[in-house]
Amino acid sequence: MQQEEQEIITRKKALKRIMKLVVPFSVSRVISVSGNFASMIMLSRVNMDTLAASSLISTYQTLLIGTGTSILYSVGAKAGRVYGEEDVDAIRSTLHNGFIVSLIIAAPVTILSLTNKQVLISLGQSPVLSNISGNYFYPFSFGIAPIICLSSEEQVSLAVNRASDVAGIVLLNSGLTSLLGYLLIFGEGGFPKLGATGLGYAFSISAWTSLVSYTLFLKFYPTYKKFNFFQFNNGISKDVVKNLFQIGFPIGLQVGGELFTSMFITIMFGWIGEESLASQQIVSEYLLWLTIPIFSASQASSILVSQEIGKNNAINAQRLGNMSIALNTSISLLALSVFSIIPDILASAFIDVNDNNNYQIVSTARALFVINGSAQIFSAIRNVGTGSLRGLFDTLFPMLINLTGNCALGVLLGYLFGFPAEFGILGISIARGFGEITGAACIYNRWHSKIVGNIKQNSTISHDLIEVVHSTTDNVVESNTDSIGGVIDGNGISDSRVTLFSRHRTETSIEETPLLNKKRYSGCCVM
Repeated sequence: MQQEEQEIITRKKALKRIMKLVVPFSVSRVISVSGNFASMIMLSRVNMDTLAASSLISTYQTLLIGTGTSILYSVGAKAGRVYGEEDVDAIRSTLHNGFIVSLIIAAPVTILSLTNKQVLISLGQSPVLSNISGNYFYPFSFGIAPIICLSSEEQVSLAVNRASDVAGIVLLNSGLTSLLGYLLIFGEGGFPKLGATGLGYAFSISAWTSLVSYTLFLKFYPTYKKFNFFQFNNGISKDVVKNLFQIGFPIGLQVGGELFTSMFITIMFGWIGEESLASQQIVSEYLLWLTIPIFSASQASSILVSQEIGKNNAINAQRLGNMSIALNTSISLLALSVFSIIPDILASAFIDVNDNNNYQIVSTARALFVINGSAQIFSAIRNVGTGSLRGLFDTLFPMLINLTGNCALGVLLGYLFGFPAEFGILGISIARGFGEITGAACIYNRWHSKIVGNIKQNSTISHDLIEVVHSTTDNVVESNTDSIGGVIDGNGISDSRVTLFSRHRTETSIEETPLLNKKRYSGCCVM
């Protein structure tokens, strides 16, 4: 009789596994943010109207692509779970059905992209700026389907611990978009001078190139050959597609709601005045970089927790989730210290802090650094906790909490504190902090109760299995039998016991008794 040992992870190993995913995630995010920044810089060089339109383009694009691709986080969570179960067929099925989900998502996103000009005009934006934005989004629309399908492939790579591959394809996509964007925006190298429209074409060409390149990579790279992604004998499963939407749709609503909330709060800052908006913009540029490790840890925690649950090891899942939260809370505390100690040095990158004309902007920025830096501590807990819950396939509750607590409560209190109470931008920021605190408390409590529930459930089943092991072994000894098989009359093994023992083989963990050498094993003994 062979035993399959299961190790309880140490804190050091947990941190190592987290960093193994967080670092490539962060690199991918930095590359993506840098690529978008470079694109917006190029647009700003065309003319003043294009510079103004670039703000609309960036906001609208982030809302569309950010919301659409976030639904596909379900692919990563699902693939991570079955990867933990070592089910190759299920991993392949998750990717195939993820493509179907991607195409379904791409349809309405493409329609919203094609109607961008009409949407902006209906929202009261300048016809000139709306026309420039519309000219960008028309060619951009043809790249939406491939970029969303690529996201599905990336999620599967993340789930099988190949985060560095994702960083590589993000680098290819961002680099190609920037190169083609430069050539097509300014008409260099014999290409036509298309302005903002050229960047839209660059995005679509890069999206298709990246999808084809990464698909071929999945086919021919040795690490992926064992998954046989190009075998289609299982077909498309309506149940899997439905399950991916059930997990992913709440995530998309949550991300979309948060993006819309950020946009609306920025609008409220604009109502107060240009100086307040300038102060917030200075602080936001630094907060953007702080969100990179938070976002990365949220993704990593989702994958790692789902893998451990797939292995039926809730204790390891708990340790990895808690370590992810602790890591990012520490990073946020460090950032708050920097924001509090050298706010003027940070602000000086954007404005002359010694100019008396800028005194109000600098003074407000100092306060915002502290307020928003403090809020980021709770934002880290909320976001990483949400990622951990995603690994448990628990996405509806986090969506409701984040939309009601962080979004609705933050906006409502922000308006009340900012205008009727006349606390201005500081009141809006403090109110949003209250929303973060509320959301963090609810999410962490949910995570704690859910993972502890998983551990207790496994312990209960484990106790049943131990009794089966004892009873089975006793019967074998009494019968002088060397192997277990079928029904043994008299003092033999009953069918029901064998069935119970087999049924839980891959569903839980047991603590071995002295009879089984006092070791911890996953599932049970392999006969």
